[in-house]
Amino acid sequence: NDYEYEVFTDEGYSAKDLNRPYIKILLDRLKNNEFDGIAIHKLDRLTRSVRDLQNIVDYMDQNNLKLISLNESFDNTTANGRLTLTMMGAVAQWERETIQERVCLGVKQAALSGKIVGTVPFGYNYDNKTGKVSVNEEEAEVVKIVFNMYAQGHGSNSISSYIFDNYPKEFMNFGNTQILRMIKRRSYLGESITRFKDG
Repeated sequence: NDYEYEVFTDEGYSAKDLNRPYIKILLDRLKNNEFDGIAIHKLDRLTRSVRDLQNIVDYMDQNNLKLISLNESFDNTTANGRLTLTMMGAVAQWERETIQERVCLGVKQAALSGKIVGTVPFGYNYDNKTGKVSVNEEEAEVVKIVFNMYAQGHGSNSISSYIFDNYPKEFMNFGNTQILRMIKRRSYLGESITRFKDG
């Protein structure tokens, strides 16, 4: 038999929850009775949250909708199938949380060992060979101006315009967003930019 279908893809989004544009559209249209079910590549592409999965499966059960995985075997219309589904969902969530814990631990260990974590703040140079950070004098002058003007009550528009008018072309991309990020960045308050601070 030929079936009509639509493809919903949330590229670049994690399946950790349902806060993704196309999954929201899919579920809304499912609730509007536009589909008879959902076919997925793998369960962990739908969601890696046991709670979200349970809510989806409950709704589909109550409305006689079918959930099909192209690469896994389960039947959400039977008790055994729902148990299998719940266990698979729990494993997917456990995998996501384990990876998250390992990444956080790796970032902490890198910072504790003095390595740069994330991007080097504007106004600093980073030596890849030594792993050391030094002040970039030309950029540091701009950082000082940003903070001095901000302390005097100038807004980000005013600061951005001043830099655009008075500094070389490499600073012309200093718009409102860049100025505000700089002002909020804690490394400019004298906190270490290479060390992890507990608490």
